[in-house]
Amino acid sequence: MCGIDFEKISKISPNKLLEISGIVKPPVDPYLIAEKIGIKVDESLDWDKLTYDGEIYLSKTGCPEIWINPTDHINRRKFTLAHEIGHLVYDVIPNIDKFKDPIKDDYTTLRRGATRDLKEVVANRYAANLLMPETMIIDIGSKILEEYRESEKKEKIPRDLFIKIMAKKFEVSEQAMEIRLKTLNII
Repeated sequence: MCGIDFEKISKISPNKLLEISGIVKPPVDPYLIAEKIGIKVDESLDWDKLTYDGEIYLSKTGCPEIWINPTDHINRRKFTLAHEIGHLVYDVIPNIDKFKDPIKDDYTTLRRGATRDLKEVVANRYAANLLMPETMIIDIGSKILEEYRESEKKEKIPRDLFIKIMAKKFEVSEQAMEIRLKTLNII
């Protein structure tokens, strides 16, 4: 048996997952979240899978498992894991009895704008909300702006600098942070 409470995590919000995991400030650790909900994460080197970033599948015992490409940068791996958790919550668990084939994610499915597949868009959105929650973005962003105003005696922080600092705080790529800040209408 899996030890996963399917009902508890089916369609669970990113904020609820953060609460369950006890994560209240960045950076968000999707590995801890996976552990808290009972999902095995495999980062072993598998030559047959290196053309993609990650996948979610059912093990021989019928338990959902996630594979993450160990050759990717840690920030990429964290986003991929958060993306696969999105698939778990919305695509796998609600359809666990019918789920057969692994969901394999590569450059096309994980990069914003590269896919129009609704389940991939939803998983990407889930990952962004999980790794860069709006409340944390607003809280940390306000503090960064305040510190900049005090130290530099300027009212506005340069956009690129703000993105860079925020990405570092949240341990995500600058591209992911820029997209998230645009989505939240902050920049």
